[in-house]
Amino acid sequence: MENYTVDEYALCTRFRSKRRKKRLVKEDFEKHLIQLRKLEVELWEKRKNLPLVPLKIPYQKGWQRNFKLRDDVARSAEAEFFRNLLEKINTWQFSPEKSFKRKKKRKREKADIFMLKRFRL
Repeated sequence: MENYTVDEYALCTRFRSKRRKKRLVKEDFEKHLIQLRKLEVELWEKRKNLPLVPLKIPYQKGWQRNFKLRDDVARSAEAEFFRNLLEKINTWQFSPEKSFKRKKKRKREKADIFMLKRFRL
C-alpha cells in the first residue's frame, strides 16, 4: 500500500457485501445437502446390493395356519374319509396378523371433488 490511497486499495480488494456473504453461506449449505444426498443414495445402493446369507436354521416370521383333524372326528366312523380329504386340501398359510384378515383398500377421490359432490346444490 505504498503508492495507493485507501479508496484505490478498496477498489482493488474484494470486500464482500452483507448480501453476498449471506448468499455464500446459503450456497455452501445447499452444496453440503447435495453431497449428503449423494452419499445417502450411494449407501442405499450398497445396502440394496448386499448378498443374501443362507441361515443354518431358516425361520418364518408371522403366523401359520393349517387344518387338523379334531379328536372326536378322528374317532368317528368317517375318520378315514376326512383324513383323505385333509391330505388333498390342507395347505399352509402365513400371515403377519393372527386374524389372517387383510385390510380393504378403498379408492379415494381428491378432497376438493368430494367436497363438491357433498355440498352440491
